[in-house]
Amino acid sequence: MKIIEYSRVHRLSFKKLNEEWLEKYFNVEPYDSTLLENCESEIINKGGYIFFGIIDNEVMGTYALLPPVNGRTELGKWQLQNHTKEKVWSTITKTCTFNSKIIKN
Repeated sequence: MKIIEYSRVHRLSFKKLNEEWLEKYFNVEPYDSTLLENCESEIINKGGYIFFGIIDNEVMGTYALLPPVNGRTELGKWQLQNHTKEKVWSTITKTCTFNSKIIKN
């Protein structure tokens, strides 16, 4: 699996994966809708990051490191394709931890 930073090409995958999870377990709140629909302006442009796990040009998972608040970076909007969870969970987790340490420093 290849981990890549945000690209507009994959914006809809970020939104779709996260909305599916929210709809399954919770509700899509106005805050979530705004964040997912405007991820560039709400996350990237405010100092956050979005990453994608890609296999064979297909998005298997995504996560965001939200813009820092009071010197802390929060992991948010983390979701994996249901059929790939076992395969990609470890790689996404390791990459997320690694990226958050780099960004913090």
